[in-house]
Parts: sequence; C-alpha cells; structure tokens
Amino acid sequence: MKALIVYGSPHGKMSATYRPGSNFAKGLKDEGWAIDELIINDVEIKHCLGCCACWLKTPGVCVQKDGMEDVIQRHQNIDLLVLAAPLYFYSVPGKVKDYWDRNMPLYLSESRKFAGQTDKSWTDSFKFLLISTRDFQ
Repeated sequence: MKALIVYGSPHGKMSATYRPGSNFAKGLKDEGWAIDELIINDVEIKHCLGCCACWLKTPGVCVQKDGMEDVIQRHQNIDLLVLAAPLYFYSVPGKVKDYWDRNMPLYLSESRKFAGQTDKSWTDSFKFLLISTRDFQ
C-alpha cells in the first residue's frame, strides 16, 4: 500500500499540521505502508490559468512548466492521499489552493465521465483524508 502525505502549511516542518500528519505517516509506516511526503511550500507552483488545456489541447498535461510536473507524477498509483493543511481565514493557505487547482490534469477521467464515457475515475483509485488544524503558533 502506498500513501502520499501532502503538507500544506507555509511553516513546513514547524507547523501545527506537520505534527499530526507526520505522526499519521509514522503509523502507516509501522503497518508496512510505503510513504511519500511532500511539503507544498518547497515546490514552485504557479497559479492555474483556467485554460483547460490539460483537458482539451494536451490531455492530462498542464501547459505550465514548474514543480507540479513532479507532483502530478507522485500522485500515480497511490492508495491514500492525505492533505495536512491549516485553516486560515475560513480556507486553506493560497499555495494549497494552487496545488489543488493544478491537480486538474489528474481529473481528465472525471471530465470524460461527464461526457458519458466510462473511464475509471482517478478519484476512484484511492482514499482521501484531510488533517486540518488552526495553525496559530
């Protein structure tokens, strides 16, 4: 079993969300899971352009070239996606929003389902867990 733990606080390893996220990862490791950890703040992630090229012109591939190319690859063949992100002013930090928006190429199969095609959905292939804290130190 393989899990990707995504840490979304700009405080990185010093954040209130890193502690429970890393403890959860340790528990998974103890049970034999392969763990991949990603600190979003360490990755260059540009804003989504909303161009939908990743669905229409270059299916499954974003036209922007930045750190998300590697991040998208790290989402392949996972059984569990864990997002450990703080709650700031009724939402997630901006970089987490950019990360989520830029995952759009992974949802190509979702767009095909809406069009009546029967591809297996990317989100059907794994479980999702959110760990969220109020990140005031």
